[in-house]
Amino acid sequence: MSLQQRRTLRVLVVVNKGLPQGDYRLAHARTTRRAEQIVFALPSRPDRVTHLRHVQIGFSEGLRASTFAALLRLLVYLRRHRRQLALVHFYSTVLTLTGPLVSRLAGVPSIVTITGFGRVYNSTDRRYRLLRPLYNWLAHASGRTARAVLFQNHGDLATFRSRHPALVDKCHYVGSGVAAPMRVRQSYDDVPLTVVHVARLLPSKGIDDFLAVAARTNRSDVRFRLAGPPARGAEALLNRVRQAHAEGIAEYLGELPSSDARELLEDAHVLLFTSYGEGMARVMLEAGFAGTCPLAYSIAANRDAIGPGRGLLVDVGDIDAASLTLERLAADRQLLAENARNYQRYVVDAFGADTFVARLDSLLDRVLAAESDR
Repeated sequence: MSLQQRRTLRVLVVVNKGLPQGDYRLAHARTTRRAEQIVFALPSRPDRVTHLRHVQIGFSEGLRASTFAALLRLLVYLRRHRRQLALVHFYSTVLTLTGPLVSRLAGVPSIVTITGFGRVYNSTDRRYRLLRPLYNWLAHASGRTARAVLFQNHGDLATFRSRHPALVDKCHYVGSGVAAPMRVRQSYDDVPLTVVHVARLLPSKGIDDFLAVAARTNRSDVRFRLAGPPARGAEALLNRVRQAHAEGIAEYLGELPSSDARELLEDAHVLLFTSYGEGMARVMLEAGFAGTCPLAYSIAANRDAIGPGRGLLVDVGDIDAASLTLERLAADRQLLAENARNYQRYVVDAFGADTFVARLDSLLDRVLAAESDR
């Protein structure tokens, strides 16, 4: 089959959670020239996305008993449509570990995007540490089976290559992107300094750290706001968030629609992003488009986006450093404005949807060209 014929076939993108408006995968589906049709296997159709081709196979977040039934349904789907599919693209930890093996059984080539190493690698909890050898073994088997392994930040790419040297040639940086309006609505001189965090209420997202920084800062001219949905199994954390809200330490806004979350960022001065591990957090990029200055933990993903003069980094877990940096920004609004504007320029250029689409299309070209030679 020729490369041109391959390009006109379908690519199936498999994700285990819904996609918000402006998601980089939706942007790619709208504008790519490498596939005539991109079909998404999602838990549900994204709101207001009428053009999306969608199949519901039943994947959800986390590893559950239902995951194995969904993998079987995926195998059946792939075998039924293997002559029409040029490629399957898997996202999320469980799918990147198991999807390529299922795809190989169906006779369809696959690629994976690792969107971060997740709790198994970032948590000190005993059960996650016990899972690491199994995850490493599956990651190696999956990487050998997949045509390419893509990463959203350079640090994760380097880590994976060091763990799996036999797979070095298959590993590539793809980055991330967001389709969002570029705005500067806030005044950097306004008081109070508004500090926000937007994340699911999970321990790995650094919610306790955010609350600790808010309690440590404890100034009337600095306001803290937190938005994000509760997480199953993290009820104690939700209670701590509610207690902090009741005590006036940090306002909890609950889960917000995408449009309201954007407005929250556009009205904020600082995104205090205390997550312990990410591939490339969407909210970090949205903050750039919104003109919000990032203050974040120095993890691999954040180091890809934040540099000298365009945002600020502190060591993971350093509550005192984060609080002192916020006090410095509250006192020096010119420093705040310069970092916010420089960060915005960088993010729009390096992580805009068009930039991401071009990077992914280039990688798809490589894979499709290799397939045509097989």
